[in-house]
Amino acid sequence: MPSITTMLSAIAQRRSDPAAARQMIDSIFRGASESAKRSYCQFLFASIAHLSRDNPDRWGVTLREYGVRLNAGWVESLVLWKGEPLRVLIEQKSAPKAATFCDGSYRYAPGCKMVALSLSELPRSLRRFTSSHKRALSIAASSMPPPPSIRNAHSPGVTEWLSQVLHRPVPAPAYFSDKPDFPGLRAVE
Repeated sequence: MPSITTMLSAIAQRRSDPAAARQMIDSIFRGASESAKRSYCQFLFASIAHLSRDNPDRWGVTLREYGVRLNAGWVESLVLWKGEPLRVLIEQKSAPKAATFCDGSYRYAPGCKMVALSLSELPRSLRRFTSSHKRALSIAASSMPPPPSIRNAHSPGVTEWLSQVLHRPVPAPAYFSDKPDFPGLRAVE
C-alpha cells in the first residue's frame, strides 16, 4: 500500500497537470455543446480575474476526482461536478429576477446563495449572473482568507489548461509560486 506522502504527491502532481484538467472538463462537457464549454471557460476566467485583482490571496481553484471547484475565501463559488448542473454563487439582492436559488446558506458569504444551471443553458444564461456572481465573490473573499486546505489544494493545472484554451495568461493566487513546494506534504512526512 502506498504511503500517505506518496498518495499526496500523486494528487499534487495530478493537480499540476493541465492534461488532467482538460480530461476532467472534457468528460463533464461530453454531450454538451462546444459553446457551453466555452461559456464556462470564459466565466471561470472572469471569476479568477476578478478575484486576482481585488483579493489576490483569497482564492483557489481545485481539480477533484469528480470535477473542478473555485473557492473564494472559505466558500465554494463556482462548482462543476460530473453529472450535475454548474453551481454558481450569487448575491441575492443583485440576482436576476428569474433566479432560482438552491437550498443552503454560507456563513462566510452572507446574503449569497447558489443557483444551479444545466450545462445546456450556459450559453444563454451564464452572462445574466456575471454581476451578482462578482459581488458574491467579493463578499466571500473579503470575509475570511482561505484555510490551508484550500490553499494546498490549489490546482495550477486548471489555470494552465484555461490559459491554453483561451490563449491568454490566467493568474495564480498570490500565495502560489511557480515552483510549488506543496507544504501540505511536509505536514504528514
